[in-house]
Amino acid sequence: MRKILILVFSLFSIFSTVEAKSKKGQDRVLIDKVAMWQGNHQSKVKHHDLAWTNGVLFRGMVEWADYTQDSRYYDFLMQIGKKHHWGFLKRLYHADDLVIAQMYIRMYGLPNYNEFDPTIFVALTYSFIFGWMFGDVGQGLVLVIGGFLLYHFKKMNLAAIISMAGVFSTFFGFMFGSIFGFEDVIEPIWLRPMSKMTDLPMIGRLNTVFIVAVAFGMGMILLTMIIHIINAAKNHSLGDLCFDTNGIAGLVFYGLLVFAIVMLMTGHSLPGGALLAVLFIIPLLCIAFKEQLTDLCEKKKPAEKTGPVMIVVQALFELIEVLLSYFSNTISFVRIGAFAVSHAAMMQVVMMLAGAESGTPNILVVILGNLFVCGMEGLIVGIQVLRLEYYEMFSRFYKGDGREFEPYNTKQ
Repeated sequence: MRKILILVFSLFSIFSTVEAKSKKGQDRVLIDKVAMWQGNHQSKVKHHDLAWTNGVLFRGMVEWADYTQDSRYYDFLMQIGKKHHWGFLKRLYHADDLVIAQMYIRMYGLPNYNEFDPTIFVALTYSFIFGWMFGDVGQGLVLVIGGFLLYHFKKMNLAAIISMAGVFSTFFGFMFGSIFGFEDVIEPIWLRPMSKMTDLPMIGRLNTVFIVAVAFGMGMILLTMIIHIINAAKNHSLGDLCFDTNGIAGLVFYGLLVFAIVMLMTGHSLPGGALLAVLFIIPLLCIAFKEQLTDLCEKKKPAEKTGPVMIVVQALFELIEVLLSYFSNTISFVRIGAFAVSHAAMMQVVMMLAGAESGTPNILVVILGNLFVCGMEGLIVGIQVLRLEYYEMFSRFYKGDGREFEPYNTKQ
């Protein structure tokens, strides 16, 4: 009798396990259908994309994307972020309008196996841009020493970043000829941010540091496009490789645009206007009709039947959005030069308050002024550089949908 009971309970447990696994598989299929339906019909939702109702939905989709490792959900959420420039609704101090930030924060995780690891890239570019915007020998050395001490005694990772940023602040301090706000102690190796001007054809006189900042931004955008192309090639994604805004088509268009601007700004004439126009138009058409060209090359049937008129209308709006994004992303790098100038201006105000023009500045005012500038402007610059990293660079090549390696624990 005991053997029969054991057999019955064993069979019951086996069938229960099979049934649970089967139910789990059915639940996943059902949730996939609901999530994909929601993504395909997002344009018909009455609430704003950034409203708290959608913020809760997107937060759940991030978790589901992490669980399933399905790139379609990451792509959908990335499109939402890019569409609204990773911004918020108008009420910046209202919790309902900040719910969307939970999705933004979770969107960037670890790089996946076939993705470029941006750790070194971020370490170098973040520190370099921070130093450019916060160039001062004395304040840079304060950041280096303070960051080193905090990291050594408190083991704070943020302190190591501060110390590294201080190295580049010191470097640009020598380039700008500034030490604790004093600009008559050392001569600048490069220029004074507030006084150096450059004349450009068709534009006029502009601050040199602004021009160099935009040129640097163009170079960074081209570099991130190349990284995107490498990632797409590793993932065997033909559409992202050839026809994406950051793929070969985008690289050709933006590269030609940069070439044309450089030629015009240096006083040279553009070679073959008609040829150049064709070279501009072809990449834009590839970007506009990315889905159709990808389906054609991969010999796939389109997911949804769309009329030719609607396809053209969608392509037109896509082109407008692409051109605006290229322009806004490029101009965004002006902030590097703007903060370099504002840093010098703020230190001039400190020197004026300290009475430096009389030859005997008030040391207490100089110290307090430097501490204030280091604390306030240092924080603002750090946030602005982070924005450049996330929005202008990361959004072009990085998905961050990888998972941390967790070794098997034999003790469990």
